[in-house]
Amino acid sequence: MRARYFLLLPLALGLAACDQAAPIAQQAASAVVAETLKQAGGQAQDVIDKAKSDVNTTLSSMGVDASAAMDSLKEKARIALKKEAATLTTGDWHTLDQYSGKYPRDIGLYTDLSPISPELKRLLGNRFDTFKEWMGTQGPLQKEKGVLYTTGNKAHAAGDGSAYLLIDTANRKLEVGMMSKGKLVVYASGGEAIYKPKDVETIIQNMANR
Repeated sequence: MRARYFLLLPLALGLAACDQAAPIAQQAASAVVAETLKQAGGQAQDVIDKAKSDVNTTLSSMGVDASAAMDSLKEKARIALKKEAATLTTGDWHTLDQYSGKYPRDIGLYTDLSPISPELKRLLGNRFDTFKEWMGTQGPLQKEKGVLYTTGNKAHAAGDGSAYLLIDTANRKLEVGMMSKGKLVVYASGGEAIYKPKDVETIIQNMANR
C-alpha cells in the first residue's frame, strides 16, 4: 500500500494543484497527498519536495505557478495530518494489536501519531526523551496474555540504560520500566498492575544481578 501512494504522489500533486481539475478529482488527489505524507513519517518533507520537483515542468506548461501551488497544497496536507493525529491519539488502543511483530520505530509508536502518546508523555514527563534514547536498540512489539510489550537498551552503552514498555490495550494503560546500574524505576498508569510477560521478568532479573 505504501508503494502505491508514493507512485501516485506526483500525479496527485499536479491534479490537486490544477484549477482546471474537477472538484471531486482535486479532493481525491489531496487525500492521496495526505495519506502519502502520513506513510512517509519523518521523511515527509523530502517526499513532498521530490514530488514537487517532478511535476514542476508539467504544471509550468499548463500555466500554473508550481511553487505557489505546491506550497499551498503542502500546508493543506499538513493541516489534514494534524487533524488525523488528533483522531488517532484519542482513538482505540486496539489498533496497536495488529502491529505485534513490528518494531516501534517502524510504526511510530513514540510519535505524536501514536494512540499511547498522551499517556506515555504524562507518565514519563521530562524523562520521555531519555526513554526513547534507552529504546535506541529495540526489540519488536510482542504480545503475551493480551499485553503488548517491547524492550530496548541505549546504544553503545554496554547494557547500562535499558527499558521496557507494557501496553494494556483493553484498559488503555501503560507501564514503563527504566533500568540503570541495577536500579529499576517504574512509571505506571493507575489501577491494577499490568501483567508482566516472562521475557520482561527475565530482563529485570538479569539487570538486577549486574
